[in-house]
Amino acid sequence: MNPCYPQKLITEESSIEEEFFKIGKLLGDKKILVLEIFNLLPEEIKRATVLRDHLAKRMLYEFGKPLTTSSSSYHCFGGNQNLEIKNLYLAIRAAKSRLNPSDAEKFIRSISDPNNHQDFLFEMRPVIYLKKGLNPKYESESNCAQNKNVDWEVGGGEYTILLEVKNRIGSTAEHLEYIDKMLSELSSGVDPENIAPPEAPNSEKLFKSIEYKFNNQENTNVLQGAWINTGMKEDKKSLHSCFKALDKRKIQFAIIAGWGKRAYILSVNEACKKTILEYFDLIESSDLISFDGAKT
Repeated sequence: MNPCYPQKLITEESSIEEEFFKIGKLLGDKKILVLEIFNLLPEEIKRATVLRDHLAKRMLYEFGKPLTTSSSSYHCFGGNQNLEIKNLYLAIRAAKSRLNPSDAEKFIRSISDPNNHQDFLFEMRPVIYLKKGLNPKYESESNCAQNKNVDWEVGGGEYTILLEVKNRIGSTAEHLEYIDKMLSELSSGVDPENIAPPEAPNSEKLFKSIEYKFNNQENTNVLQGAWINTGMKEDKKSLHSCFKALDKRKIQFAIIAGWGKRAYILSVNEACKKTILEYFDLIESSDLISFDGAKT
């Protein structure tokens, strides 16, 4: 067990298998299906410690490395190690039910990497509630730049969606690092007037490298974009400014959302937004956006 996890927040311990059966029962899944889903897990994840966070009232499993800043000087324990087990179940369940066997195997193999476990796991998020009748293809090379691929090609509908998924929660560690530094300066007697408050998130980092994955899209029945999880509120002005600067021949939409169904959508037009909300069963929301430049 991670010694940095506050022991006073733990109310019980369990196992991946036991919790999978509880989740499966709530979802109405048959026991044989739950067992099949569990058996698909990499062995190292099957053995992961499971605990109940009393404060968050969620069952979490421990797997992966701590978040670090780009300088690797700050380590944020918890956020990238103690993950909600329900999301793991839903991701494996979606891989089994919506992907062809080869793609499912490729995805499940990828999440065994402790260094990138959460990043790869989150790649399955768009498929979990994907509209019935649509066909997701994992790691597609359709209309991609040379030697590139995108996480998803979703066909079977009026529009084909090419989607890149990014788990950009590293900025959370950088934000916490600055706050930690600020508190340290305060405790050492530095005048608060001489300490700059944390800046609002710079959304430019969210779209880094995404635009260059795609070729120009001339087919009006194909929409290209990204699903980005940030782990914190994004400044609306910065977000829209960065999206506006993207080449709209390559990027027509961006989804700002985590594991839940609430999402903030940036798009070239309302028809595009409507399609994205419908295909991925999302609820349009501003919960993840800061409208006043608030430093949160």
